[in-house]
Amino acid sequence: MGTGTEIHTQATELSGDEIEVDVRFYLPEAPADKSVADFVLNYLTDQYRVLYDEDLGLMSGRQSALDDRMARRDEPPGLASVLVGDVSELDPLGTHLVETQAGRFCVRRWRDEWIVHSAICPHMLGPLNEAKLDEHGNITCPWHGYRFDVATGQNIGAKCNDLAQAPRLIERNGKLYLD
Repeated sequence: MGTGTEIHTQATELSGDEIEVDVRFYLPEAPADKSVADFVLNYLTDQYRVLYDEDLGLMSGRQSALDDRMARRDEPPGLASVLVGDVSELDPLGTHLVETQAGRFCVRRWRDEWIVHSAICPHMLGPLNEAKLDEHGNITCPWHGYRFDVATGQNIGAKCNDLAQAPRLIERNGKLYLD
């Protein structure tokens, strides 16, 4: 059951930040009776709701990244030093997200030293701050699985662009800065 089922959706803008989504399910054969039809409709509706909720989070995150990118276009060029934090207070097991004029970056520990890399996947602006470092120093975008070497920024497998160049990481007087 379910083979050949089609789902058609149409989104209509209601206002600047509100849409209506019309969803219709098409089965290759009519259900045997009304109880089966009701069961199938409820099942498909529940499954679609789960998928929609997952996509909503992804698309909201992508729209936020696009909005941030557009806002930075109006900022003057040049990157001033941006404080990451006191080295003694930074969680060495955590990922520290830092906003700069050049973009959003992750600061984290790798092999007993602080490193920095882009927090935005070049493919569709996925949240690389949610990616975990593997034992080789690579991260994988949680949205579409593109992998990157954080030391070089290169896309592993060359199926996507490389990461945006990260600013220099500087430690001064016990504080960590992006410069």
